[in-house]
Amino acid sequence: MAELQRYDIGNDVHYKKLVSSAGQKKNIRTISDIYSEQGQKLVSKGVKIDAKITAQLLKHKLQTPIDEHIEIENPISITTVINDIHAYISTSHSLTKLFDDLVEPESIDSLIGSHKFPATIAFKLSIAKSERADIYDCIIQTITFSTHTTNDTVFT
Repeated sequence: MAELQRYDIGNDVHYKKLVSSAGQKKNIRTISDIYSEQGQKLVSKGVKIDAKITAQLLKHKLQTPIDEHIEIENPISITTVINDIHAYISTSHSLTKLFDDLVEPESIDSLIGSHKFPATIAFKLSIAKSERADIYDCIIQTITFSTHTTNDTVFT
């Protein structure tokens, strides 16, 4: 049987292009040197990600995913996600009713408000919100319904 391989979005050409596009609007910098799969140093620590840097990165497969080497100024926080979930819920009368029936220990704020995203997740969410609102909206919907499903499982 063929072995399943994990998909590495950090080496995906399309994802690198989205990072580049976000880098034109937001401050994205390298936090460590970036090397090609062959060990060639491509970008030094502290460099701002722009179209020129991305063009260089697109030519190579990286030793490790790009997310491990870059950070975005003011990444998405759990508070932003919670606010976006509340905004999503408020767009539908049915969702509003569904979530208004939850008591405090079951609320979205209580369930996920005390968590913090790992830096790579916050970065990916920041890129999705900035460059692919459709994907970000899908993520918000998934979190919303997962939270409600968890409530049904845990609190009933």
